[in-house]
Amino acid sequence: MLTQLKKGYEKLSAVDLFSPAVFFPFVLFCYHLFGNLFDHSRSDVFGLKYSTYPLIIVALLVYYIVYYFVNKKNVMLPSVSMPWFSKLFYIGVSALTVVGLLSLIYLFSTGQIGILDESIRRNINPKLNFLSAFFWFGYLILVTEYITKKQLTQKAAIKVIVLTSIFVLALYVLIGYRTNLFMIVFTLVLFFHYSFRRFSFRVVAIMLIVVSVAFSAFGHMRVANEDKTVAFNKAPAQPVKLDHKTKTAIAKTKEMPEWFKTVTAEFVNGKIVLGRIIEYTHTNGTMHGELHLSAIKTVLPGENSSPRSIVTDKVNHFSENGIPVTREGRTTTPSLLGQLFLDGGYVLLIIGIAFISFLLTAIYNRLKATNQSHYKISYAFITTLLVISVHTGLLDVIFLIFFVGMFLYSLINKNNTGNSIK
Repeated sequence: MLTQLKKGYEKLSAVDLFSPAVFFPFVLFCYHLFGNLFDHSRSDVFGLKYSTYPLIIVALLVYYIVYYFVNKKNVMLPSVSMPWFSKLFYIGVSALTVVGLLSLIYLFSTGQIGILDESIRRNINPKLNFLSAFFWFGYLILVTEYITKKQLTQKAAIKVIVLTSIFVLALYVLIGYRTNLFMIVFTLVLFFHYSFRRFSFRVVAIMLIVVSVAFSAFGHMRVANEDKTVAFNKAPAQPVKLDHKTKTAIAKTKEMPEWFKTVTAEFVNGKIVLGRIIEYTHTNGTMHGELHLSAIKTVLPGENSSPRSIVTDKVNHFSENGIPVTREGRTTTPSLLGQLFLDGGYVLLIIGIAFISFLLTAIYNRLKATNQSHYKISYAFITTLLVISVHTGLLDVIFLIFFVGMFLYSLINKNNTGNSIK
């Protein structure tokens, strides 16, 4: 028995766990599965009427069908030789990195330190917050390019990554946003995985557990440390009239240990929001592309509602007992499946997941065939962005810009392989 388990573990360790066949679909499946498994009556508080399983099953089926054909035909992204674009790209990234750092310095100098209180984090200057993201994006590009050009050893690369990332991560901890932290950590992890030494199943499993718990705990800490004397942080009054079912559900949720609610909060919140989105589309139909269009409108002149504000309005619209999914003044994340389904139903869900499967597999096939360094960072970044969007959705215009930028970058043939995977 032990011998069979050992052989099974060895086979599992031989699999590339960050490949498109495993990592993205595994996170997608676990995120929504855990939301259902760890619910414990929390969704009953909001009276959810529709199951999220049909969307999950359709998404996974579409993903693997597309993956099978793309991988079988060994389809790769086209490779274009454009040296001038590569140079222009690095000049542009360097300039934007400086702009991002200056924006961060100005934010901190004016007291806009989001970690101090939720009311500050939610009201950080949107333009400066937008520009500040270019610092961590530029950092990822430049540090990985430096490691490749200098042909650093594994030990030297670890030293550079650790020392520089601690500084960068500390800056974004002060802002109080989790997404930036996740993007930095996992992009560097995947880059290291493909540049030096592949991580074993045990290491990947530990990383996923630690990051998931830290992700939830960081969010809980922000809420728990709110200054309740600030009007923005005051929770709305408890509804006066609640039916017996709702009261029972609330009582059950209060019986749960606080640590359990903290660790599972993001998964269950994702299920609740997705359930409400399904309910909204059954009653009102889809938004026919308006949600994604609103992301572009946020950078245009005039007053425009953000995609998250629109999603929040839709999910709170069905609050029959007066209990909103999201408190007043807050916005909610739609999840990737929720984003696609709300804007185009099953049609957009299938198209979106099919595109993701095609893109990840095509970049990965090119990475395996060439081992060029920029495919490593492109695949690492795009995979990480899509994995985090499983929870957040992909509606922030800054991330859409980064996504397009890295996609274009992945098309360029630089003719350098960098370090080889051991």
